Amino acid sequence: MTPRTSVRVSHGMNLKDGLAIARMMGCSVEPRRRTGEIRIVDPTSRRRVLVNGRRKDAPRALTRFLKSVTGID
Repeated sequence: MTPRTSVRVSHGMNLKDGLAIARMMGCSVEPRRRTGEIRIVDPTSRRRVLVNGRRKDAPRALTRFLKSVTGID
């Protein structure tokens, strides 16, 4: 992901960019063992989302989670 001055969370973004934004926001990004899934946890609210790490696009649950963490909602 290229460095930008503002964070852009949008529908249709890829998973790599979504995970990079989650890390920038201070979220914990942990791969689950033997499942191919990735767990993203917001440390402030303890909300979490589980996404399939084998997909290239970011699922709707991840974009919704990132919008709530960044305050874009």
